[in-house]
Amino acid sequence: MKYGKILPDGEVLELTEGEATSARLAYSRCDDYSYNLSAGNWRPSTLYLNSNERLPAGIAKSTFESIMVASLNVWKNGTNSCGLSRALNVPGSISSGTWTYDANISTTNTCETADGLNVIDFGPLTGNTLGLACTWYTASGIPVQADVRFDTSDRSWVTSTTGCSGASYDLRSVVTHELGHVLGLGHATENGGSDLTMSPSITNCNASGRTLGAGDLTGIYVKHGG
Repeated sequence: MKYGKILPDGEVLELTEGEATSARLAYSRCDDYSYNLSAGNWRPSTLYLNSNERLPAGIAKSTFESIMVASLNVWKNGTNSCGLSRALNVPGSISSGTWTYDANISTTNTCETADGLNVIDFGPLTGNTLGLACTWYTASGIPVQADVRFDTSDRSWVTSTTGCSGASYDLRSVVTHELGHVLGLGHATENGGSDLTMSPSITNCNASGRTLGAGDLTGIYVKHGG
């Protein structure tokens, strides 16, 4: 099978550091139904989680694994704080095991040659990128593989926002965002800074991405409605 590096929106999908602005108060994430879909319709089965290498200080293997499962379940269950409900049939499962597979993502934020495995790991990324997802397509435009990497380049990750300060970022929010890309969602073009999970950026100590906004839920329903 031929693999290509054609990506949704013609670029690597990455979540970057954001700055708080007054616009983010102008529109509730529960009122913003914005979403973007990536090309094709793929139903991934197994996501191989490399929790054995390059874990950041303070992030235990078991913690990373539980965050991954919880974040995938947010998409599967449509978990939100907006009182919205959708019938979903979201595919995929997390396989932690003792895998040492590496995501096919370079230190310069580019997608390398596909190997047919959907891998999630930690590793160095460039600039202000917190997490990055690569998707590979066949020559006919069918998505066949997705890899995700979370940054370890002088990055401060937290798993609880209690006492969070400085340039620290909520790992679970970033994980949930990147899994949205794996499941076929692009970056949302928001209406006035509503801070959706699929926003292209996130502010420090912001845990809102742990659950879905209206646009996130609508997008996953269009892609994987049950």
